[in-house]
Amino acid sequence: MQDERRPDLPTLIKVVEGFSQASALERLRSAVEVSEELACLADELVDHFIVKARDEGRSWSEIGQVLGVSKQAAQQRFVAPDLSTFECEEIERPMTPRVRRAIKSAHKEARRMGVDYVDTEQILLGLLRDKNALANVALEEAGISIDKVREEINRRFVPSAGRRTNGTLTARAAQALQLSLQESRRLGHNYLGTEHVLLGLLSLKEGVASDVLVEAGATYEVVKNLLLRMLHGPAVSISRRSRRMRLSS
Repeated sequence: MQDERRPDLPTLIKVVEGFSQASALERLRSAVEVSEELACLADELVDHFIVKARDEGRSWSEIGQVLGVSKQAAQQRFVAPDLSTFECEEIERPMTPRVRRAIKSAHKEARRMGVDYVDTEQILLGLLRDKNALANVALEEAGISIDKVREEINRRFVPSAGRRTNGTLTARAAQALQLSLQESRRLGHNYLGTEHVLLGLLSLKEGVASDVLVEAGATYEVVKNLLLRMLHGPAVSISRRSRRMRLSS
């Protein structure tokens, strides 16, 4: 299918070169970031039309045929994460769309890692997928390398057979999200954003996510003070990672 509005390779090359003229490696890093953003947008695009197909009464078998996967795989891709380990309604209702996407991404990270549970490390990796999320902007403003955090999680990750839970959140991950909700309430907010989830992971003070963040310099106190300045002070400068792409003509 042809579409004049679809960004072609020359357009994407110009976008990347516009981000950085410093060196070939810097341009390569920008290219990776652009490709990740495009992959995220592609997932959201497909999910949008899965909703439309379901609204028209199409079955998961039909949707799976279009996606080229089984009925079960189609459902697993789209159905909301299993939050049965704690009060679903209490936690789900205030979630922002970014947090919902981050949790879906956490499940994708779990599948990539070959496990069927979601722990704090997968939640953190899910947050890191969204370059424009406030959690990511805060980490970068604190001088934390997102790439190094991701690499360290992957280096440390060791699956534990005793923790398999059929794709549900572990008790520790559920506790981190409960703490995230508490952080939101302490700040007087009526929503659950990525910044609250980041604080929840840090306030738990256990698990791979907290360990990696603290060792990188992102302690609870550092991140919370920075977020308070960002939320209530003058607008902070947004780093290169969080610039929005302009792909349409």
